[in-house]
Amino acid sequence: MPVAALVEAGALFGLTGNHVRVTLRRLCEEGRAARLERGLYQLSEPAARVNRRVRAWSRPPKERRWDGRWWVLAGAECADQTLRLYGFAAAGTGLAVRPANLALEAGALLVELRDLGVPEEAELMLAQPADPACERRWRGLWDGAALARAHDETSDALASSLEGLDALAERDALRETYLQGGAAVHQLAFDPVLPESIAPSEPRERLRTALLEYDRVGRRHWGAFMARFGLSRRSQALHAAPSEAPLVAHLLSDPTRPEEAA
Repeated sequence: MPVAALVEAGALFGLTGNHVRVTLRRLCEEGRAARLERGLYQLSEPAARVNRRVRAWSRPPKERRWDGRWWVLAGAECADQTLRLYGFAAAGTGLAVRPANLALEAGALLVELRDLGVPEEAELMLAQPADPACERRWRGLWDGAALARAHDETSDALASSLEGLDALAERDALRETYLQGGAAVHQLAFDPVLPESIAPSEPRERLRTALLEYDRVGRRHWGAFMARFGLSRRSQALHAAPSEAPLVAHLLSDPTRPEEAA
């Protein structure tokens, strides 16, 4: 993505050109971005792999009937976003669990986790707790009612945003669609996809439907902006996390504000 596009996008959110350039340099040093040539950047390969997983928000996950067994991952740090992207929750020191209700074999899942950075020494097992108290603790790692409420609230927020977009100035519409759409994408991408007995799926799928419509409108608003920099139609919705646009997300989520250069 051209620096000029990143600078202009950052300006929509009050970021100076200097801040954008300093942050880009640091992202490259941290291995989250890569410089292709002067003035042109893309996500690094590790960051791109995570981004591809996030982009799967638009497709309903493939599930199978839950038989009560759990995937147990040992030897990986639970705070890592990779584990949250696959719905794992911390169940003890060095231990993460999730219901084995995804239509994915354990070996294939482990390959995907390692591809996104889970250490090679981590082990994935299928297990069924013998102690009912352990089963209750694991089920209690998620608040299914709270997940459902959050999805319903976000669906309503997207609908409300859509109703008011036409009344906004274009710069305000760009900010609105980026922020609202980005929050919804993050919410769907990190939804743990739990069995119905732990969390209902209907609010999640209602949010997916609402976000697909919001994404369509967002692409229309961002189309002219992206076209000015020769970026593909596929990259028009920054909030939809296409191949180039996550660089903007990295810039906007950066917790530091570097000093302005003299």
